[in-house]
Amino acid sequence: MDYVNKREKELIRLLLEEDQYRPIAYFAQKLNVSSKTLQADLKQVRYFLNQYSKQYSRVMEIKAGRGKGILFTVANDVKNRLLHDIGGFVTEEETEASTPRREAILKEMLLNTKAMTSLQKLSERYYVGRTSIVNDMKYVENRLKKYHLELKKTKRGTYIAGSEADIRKAIAGLAIRENTRKGLLELFSAEDIDFVENLLYTSGIANHAEENFTGKRELDISDVYYINLLTHILISIKRVRENIHIDNSGSSQPDDFAVQEHYRHAGKIAERINEHYQIQIGEGETRYIYQYLISSDFKQHTAEQERPPDHIDVGSVFAKELSQRLSAELGMDFGKDNDMMQGLILHIRPMLKRMQYNIQIENPLKEEVSRHYPEMIKACEKYVKELVTEYRLPPINMDEIVSIAIYFQTMLEKMAMHKRVVVVCHSGYGTSQLLAAKLKNEFAFLEILDVVSTRMIREMDLKEVDFLIATVPVEREDVPSVIVSSLLLEQDIKAIRSYIMERNKVSGGRPCSRNR
Repeated sequence: MDYVNKREKELIRLLLEEDQYRPIAYFAQKLNVSSKTLQADLKQVRYFLNQYSKQYSRVMEIKAGRGKGILFTVANDVKNRLLHDIGGFVTEEETEASTPRREAILKEMLLNTKAMTSLQKLSERYYVGRTSIVNDMKYVENRLKKYHLELKKTKRGTYIAGSEADIRKAIAGLAIRENTRKGLLELFSAEDIDFVENLLYTSGIANHAEENFTGKRELDISDVYYINLLTHILISIKRVRENIHIDNSGSSQPDDFAVQEHYRHAGKIAERINEHYQIQIGEGETRYIYQYLISSDFKQHTAEQERPPDHIDVGSVFAKELSQRLSAELGMDFGKDNDMMQGLILHIRPMLKRMQYNIQIENPLKEEVSRHYPEMIKACEKYVKELVTEYRLPPINMDEIVSIAIYFQTMLEKMAMHKRVVVVCHSGYGTSQLLAAKLKNEFAFLEILDVVSTRMIREMDLKEVDFLIATVPVEREDVPSVIVSSLLLEQDIKAIRSYIMERNKVSGGRPCSRNR
């Protein structure tokens, strides 16, 4: 059967959706082409359908009526089969092309949750057929599931149903996804962004923002915790201005001494918003801001000595217990690295608050870190889940576990520093140097003493060498070796990391060289 291109498939879908004659200009406008171009497309579509009807021995015809236009007549059973088959022809390019439209529909529906839409309205707005919009709505529906939202379809139209808190999380997901100021500008005005950015800066929260050469403070958009807080305050302002509020239930001031300062801070932010926009941020919205403030990864202002004597710092206990279990598992003492442990504690405290308030922050490094350090992530996941069960805490997702794993992997690599290696290569000089350069780039803590051939390694004195990295098996039993590709592939990097981790486990964190 001959192939039909993307626009011709869309024309078939449009024809199948109509039950009355439509002029050529009607379809030309939908497809954003001239009537002359559509006539050429129609010729190819007729040829395709003629072959298709012969294959299934069924009659299908595009009728033309003078002064009326065209009408596609086909039996329902064949219609469904045809829709399925042309759907099967959709290319990756076509799927990618529809994504911006789907994102636009999702954004429009989330920002206008009080309004309803319909397939017909969306079809006319985006100049595509109803079948395409149906597929778009399936995409929207799947995206909404992540935020516990659903599409409600009634006789009056289609709308998004769910809690206001979940709707705001979904809006934030759209803004934060691109991780750029441009992403925010698609949802909020530049004036609002500048106001909130200045509000956080003058409140002492965003004191890490730097001034550019014009003297204007620039948003550090790469800080996922800062952008998360900024985005949710922007959403709060936008929704309140539209008279859409967070439920006031359960919005009393927290009793925990350690978090009262954050609640007072949220109240001051709310007062500044009220004054600037002449709106009323109530207790529910103040608590909403407080939840995102306390769950952001900023150092707490409350000093340890100011805490009540009987206060239990769950974040500190969690971090230290996790460190002890990983130390026993990997055969080294992570607790000795005081600076990194303090950083881990300061990270885990707000993380536990995020879990308490069901605040999800995506880790942009999750895939890359998971690919490079699977052993550390597996170990962290195991003991984090144990501690969650023992302390009866809310579940901790993989994005957060990966963030924790980064701390321990950093400590591990600091302990594994100053490994002395010799690179052994059977290939030529250029390949050997390329491998050495890749090793230096990937493993900053390795000291490459030499790059030699398999012939030279037989006679070398290797007393000061911790291990060999070779592209071929080496005939030396007095020093361990790791075999890798001369191109240093991803599995080779993992093999070297696994080897170092195992050697450190055996030696209890001491240098992993042989007994000398």
